[in-house]
Parts: sequence; C-alpha cells; structure tokens
Amino acid sequence: MKYFLFLLLFINSTILYSQLNSSRKIQKSAQNSTSELNKIMGISNLNFVLGDYLSIKDHPKSREVNLEIKVPVGWEVKEGDRPNVVKKFVNNGNSYVISIKENATFFTRKQIKKALEEDDFAKDLVKELTLYLITPQLINQSIVSIDSYPALQFRFKAKFERMGLILPIIMNSWIIFYEDKIIFLQSLRFDTPELIILEQLYSSITNSVILPEQFK
Repeated sequence: MKYFLFLLLFINSTILYSQLNSSRKIQKSAQNSTSELNKIMGISNLNFVLGDYLSIKDHPKSREVNLEIKVPVGWEVKEGDRPNVVKKFVNNGNSYVISIKENATFFTRKQIKKALEEDDFAKDLVKELTLYLITPQLINQSIVSIDSYPALQFRFKAKFERMGLILPIIMNSWIIFYEDKIIFLQSLRFDTPELIILEQLYSSITNSVILPEQFK
C-alpha cells in the first residue's frame, strides 16, 4: 500500500500546480483587500446550480475510465494542462479538477476499504500529500463511498509559495480507488470567509459522479 503514497503525492502536486496556473488573478491580488479579492473572483456572480453531465469516456487522458460528472452552470470546462489532469471546471480563479492515474495493480473494493480503515495508512497518505505545502493544517478527513467505490475525503488549509507570493488556500480532495486506477477529484479556493459558500458546490459536484461501467 505504500506505493499509493508516491503515486498520490505526484498526482496531487501536479493538480495543484495546474489549478494555480489557472488562478493568476489570485496571485496578482494576494496583497489586496478581501473586498477587492471577492470582486476579482466574482463571488456575487457565482452560480451554484449543476448543469448537464460531462463524460470523459474515450478521452485520451481518461485511461479507459468511464466517468460522468455534472458541471456547474456558467463554469468553463477546460482541458487539463498537466499529464494526468483530464478536465477542470473554472470560474474566476475557483477550480475543480479531475485527474486519473494508473494504480500499481487491481484492487477490490473490499481490499481498498480495509486499507483505508487502517489509521496509519490514512494518516501517512494525508501527510505525504501535504509535504510540499507551508504549515498545512488538516481540517477533516473521512472514508466515504462515491458511486459505491471507497474513497478518502479530506480538507486542509495551507499556504503555497508561488513566484515569491505566499497564497493561503483551502483544498478539498476526494481520492477514489477504482479497480486498477486512482481517480483524484480536487477543488481549490482562496482562504477567505466569503468563499466558504463554495464548499457545498464542490461537494455537490463530487456527489454527482457516476461510474457506469460497474453496472455492466
């Protein structure tokens, strides 16, 4: 199971850089007041309604994973700009990313659930995934099911250094262990009280996930 840690650390760092690259307005505004930041990020214009399903089936980066997920109305769907990033939904610096990586081998749902229930495994995993961040603080973590597949859900706050700027961020992550693949769903937002309203939206997006191949 330790092999997971190295895979996930690589995936997580790749996704974070992808998200921050699409949030240059946040970087340029790190020293601005909260009201200015909210204006830049379009808080008053955010839409919290989910739209149609998006399928990544046959996408060149999907690694043959057939996943369907709802996109928030008014959010732009972009192609991933990193090797494992399939798609990302963006809106004024706020982002939600879908990434997929090959796992070491095939694991059953029972095997994965048992591994996740081991305290050391979950703790080590979260620790490894936050090594490259400044003063990471775990807010919560839990084992959940996403369309019947076991997943590790966790949220942490941290600071991230980018081109000399220190950015306070909140990240939500859902790691789905899907047979011989790892599906990584991750949201990133700037750490201001006004942006807490995004948490429900990110959870709703994740809750919309369908993995139709399991029913065949």
